[in-house]
Amino acid sequence: MVLRIRLRVYLENLNKFMNKRRKRTLILLVLLLHCQVYGQVVDTSLLVREVLITGYGNSVAESRTPGIVNTISASRLNSMPLQSVDAALDMLPGVNSNRTSGLSQMVTTVSLRALGGDEQGRTLVLMDGVPVNTSDNGTVNWNSIFSNNIARIEILRGGASAMYGANAIGGVINIVTKRPAERFSVRGEVGYGSMNSWKGNLALSSRLSRNFSFFLGGNYNRTDGYINLPDSLVTPFTHPIYMHEYGILSKLLYTPNDKWELELAYNLYRDKRGEGEKILAPDGEYRRFNNDRVLFRAATDMENWRMAFATYYQRERYFKLDERMSGDSYQRFDVRANRSDMGVMFNSSVDIGNNRIGAGVELRSGSVDGGDFYQTSSDSVINRGDLDLYSIYLRDEQSLFENRLWLQFVLRYDLAQFSHGEFIASGNSVASFSNYNGKLSDNSWHKFSPNFSIRYTPVDKFTTYFTYGRGFRASILDDLCRSGWMWVGPKIANPELGPEYLDNIEWGMTLRLGRFTFDRTIYYGIGRDFLYYIPTGEKMYGKRDIFIRKNISKVRLYGAESGITYENGTSLYMNLNFTYAVSKIVEADGLEHLRGKQLTYSPKYVIKFNTIWSGRVGEVSFKASYKSKQYCSEDNTQSVDGFVMCDLSLAKWLMHKRLYLKGEVLNLFDRRVTNSPDYLAPGRMFNLKLALSI
Repeated sequence: MVLRIRLRVYLENLNKFMNKRRKRTLILLVLLLHCQVYGQVVDTSLLVREVLITGYGNSVAESRTPGIVNTISASRLNSMPLQSVDAALDMLPGVNSNRTSGLSQMVTTVSLRALGGDEQGRTLVLMDGVPVNTSDNGTVNWNSIFSNNIARIEILRGGASAMYGANAIGGVINIVTKRPAERFSVRGEVGYGSMNSWKGNLALSSRLSRNFSFFLGGNYNRTDGYINLPDSLVTPFTHPIYMHEYGILSKLLYTPNDKWELELAYNLYRDKRGEGEKILAPDGEYRRFNNDRVLFRAATDMENWRMAFATYYQRERYFKLDERMSGDSYQRFDVRANRSDMGVMFNSSVDIGNNRIGAGVELRSGSVDGGDFYQTSSDSVINRGDLDLYSIYLRDEQSLFENRLWLQFVLRYDLAQFSHGEFIASGNSVASFSNYNGKLSDNSWHKFSPNFSIRYTPVDKFTTYFTYGRGFRASILDDLCRSGWMWVGPKIANPELGPEYLDNIEWGMTLRLGRFTFDRTIYYGIGRDFLYYIPTGEKMYGKRDIFIRKNISKVRLYGAESGITYENGTSLYMNLNFTYAVSKIVEADGLEHLRGKQLTYSPKYVIKFNTIWSGRVGEVSFKASYKSKQYCSEDNTQSVDGFVMCDLSLAKWLMHKRLYLKGEVLNLFDRRVTNSPDYLAPGRMFNLKLALSI
């Protein structure tokens, strides 16, 4: 009864939130910090704080981390109403996901610290400790990461390249996949929802012997999709943005003793996603993002010595069918690109008294071999290039006063080399780009990335820290070696590009009082050499400016993140967090009109609330988020108004927790908002799920 009353009060406040001025709304939501709900049974693994796996190395305690690390467990992922992993990440402070097309989303970006919601390359994403960002465009295929294969997700915000390498400007997201926990287990799930959407998955795991175990998970999803254009833009060629996808995760583990562990994993993903237009091709315009990823890892954790080694290979075979009408003339071309990334990583540390001294080396190598191949003519455009990163770092940690005071200093050196660049355009339709044909010049640059952190824990219930760190990202191959059309118009490759980097300082604290946990972070950062398109002074067809990507801007970022979590250990989890983030361009050589502008897709105010309650009648999960206005053009002339999104799910365990039934309502208030004024989100969706565990 108390639960129903409290939920009704919350929904009434939320309705006021949607109709009154923002300032008053913020006050109403902050008042929710004081609400409490009482129930009966919840999984205590919803929030994991004491032991974390950071990078591709070994486990460390929270007291040995240079910031606040948010963790999402498998239990919480299973309980939340969501269709994708990034939707769960989007409920954390300082995290912004741009998925607004549901299962049909082509490419999703998850960014940290207001660093531009359309730039995945500024946030490093790891899977089991190894990078998954592609060298070609910096993206992560979030569609290929299925929530039922995940053990937990760890998020560290702030510049962290000294510890984790390239792309860690805004922070690091580490996705830890599942491993066998029982002698033998099988779990299957099937779901059906709006737009004729089907989801199914099957997972098997077994400890084959004392030393060997394996995990095998398979997933299949499909949806008929929807028309994502407003009626005013619909044409006779408009078609639903449909989707078909499937994936497999397999993992074999060998533990010869309690000190060593070896792991071999393979991840496969295949998909087909409609573009929303159909002229002559049987399936209309569509894209494929076919991924294969292989990982081998070996690690040991002795009493005073630790070592970790990992090597990986990732390949994405990208395909796009593009067809269009120019008057009465039909034109079709296919885009094909093979994107490869591989790496070798090694680190080791030893304890000497109160000091832990460590060192590591890393090699990342990425390449692209792609092009546009016309099917209605003999024209073609080809681009190729390689990007290699060589890294070494040293780390010193010191624990003093019975581990109450922790100090860390890390220094990393990275050398980047771009080579084998080539661009070839042939044919009448692409003759305007043929002036840029030929071999591209090699280029190299290097960067030092320091990090200094201090953490003080005077009592077990309170800890505070201060950290300075630098994050950087290498320029992507798409900018280094590809000329072609972008959203700004025609652009040419620039093999001379250097890295973007950000110097960040922050202070944070965590306070635990009974069942409540309070977190607070304040940060300030200066980003330099950020990339933007600038006109070259040349014209295409005598009228279209030709652009080139250059390191031209300086960006100032500052903000605060705060949250409160309530967890009674048996039946209830609640989290309310608030993010204030400002990211402004303070210098832009050649683009003075951008000075003082906010980075795109970076809301200034974000409020998020999530609760999971479990009792005898079942499990209720509710999440709501508010994002303020976001600019969707660099000159801030186009924007998306602030909006509220709410999701609700009801679930029930049966047959001694063997059978699981779940119903979801996503986008509860049917808000068809998206990141572009020209497109629409799918609106309210309903999903039903049935899972069986053996």
